[in-house]
Amino acid sequence: MPPAPPIQKIAMVSDWYAPRLGGVESHVADLAAALARRGRDVAVLTTTKDFSMTTAGGRDFTIDRLATTTAPGFGFSISPFLANQVTRRLEAGNFDVVHVHASVVSPLALAGLIAARRLDLPAVVTFHSMLLRAADMLARAEKIWRWGESPLLFTAVSRVVAAQAGPAVGGAPVEVLSNGVDLDGWPERPRRPFVNGRKIVFATAMRLTRKKRPLELLDSFEIALKIASASDRELELRIAGEGPLRGKIEARIATGALAGNVRLLGRLGRDDLRGLYASSDAFVMPSTRESFGIAALEARASGLPVVAMTGTGADDFLTNGETALLASDDRLLAAQMARLACDDALREKLGRRDTALKEFDWANVAERHIAAYAKAASLVRPRPTATAAEQSM
Repeated sequence: MPPAPPIQKIAMVSDWYAPRLGGVESHVADLAAALARRGRDVAVLTTTKDFSMTTAGGRDFTIDRLATTTAPGFGFSISPFLANQVTRRLEAGNFDVVHVHASVVSPLALAGLIAARRLDLPAVVTFHSMLLRAADMLARAEKIWRWGESPLLFTAVSRVVAAQAGPAVGGAPVEVLSNGVDLDGWPERPRRPFVNGRKIVFATAMRLTRKKRPLELLDSFEIALKIASASDRELELRIAGEGPLRGKIEARIATGALAGNVRLLGRLGRDDLRGLYASSDAFVMPSTRESFGIAALEARASGLPVVAMTGTGADDFLTNGETALLASDDRLLAAQMARLACDDALREKLGRRDTALKEFDWANVAERHIAAYAKAASLVRPRPTATAAEQSM
């Protein structure tokens, strides 16, 4: 049997993309760029609107914004013709593989899978979100579409998401295709015991939404302040990000012990985030529904020790007591923050460069994606051609 042709043209199908902010959006853009650097022809198909343009090019790849009716206030497509629209796009583009990026609500992702099935195209689906209650919805969809019996390669961005997705897709195997980081783009900060005098600065980067738990972080930080003050150690929390909870956060930090100890920095680009991490002592991530934790990975690449909740996707690259302090609840999160602030030797230990992070460098992550595309292609069996007698009928 002759070897399969190389995968060259890749269609990435994602409901969510820039200018919207989030983990899926940054992952898709970074992955498309990493694949383009390896000579692949990549097109991102999305229904996320950008009112300054309809179809535009990225630096090395194409962005195709499908014109469709979207749900007001939510942004996802509600068009009954979406699958037909995607089918036409994929057929016209002569793609070798379709990579569908699925979140909790992803009608375009479903349309991409339907279109790939219609066209007998190899398809990879990546689950980007903690499924939780959505797992039941996915399981019901599986009974209708029987995706587990299709020649699809199921993947997830972390082990915890893969474990949730497996039962929901008919018990089909779900591999891990992680997010990535440009290690060269996050230079390790200078290692010194006190970056800000005797004050210990915790940084975090998040969307200010309930899912990310910024208000719970403030509660934990206030407890950490009290614990650390007994050791005559000052703490400061710097929060990068924007979102609907900003007003509540501002009101919360305006009074009491948090006043003067918490700074809201607004949305920061990656260059500014590098500066933030270089001037900080540690990173904290309070979310419990983090499917991967790209902000924590970037902080680790910068040489920051991390305090985070256990049981998230960040467990794939954080090791308790080696590169991070993990917590099972908010009170323990506070205790771990205070412990890290008061123990200079521990901060130095947890901030050491972790050679295991090379696994998450985009160069290696992109190669694993290319291998996944080849594997997906091997799952597709060509339809039998009609015999001469059948053709004459």
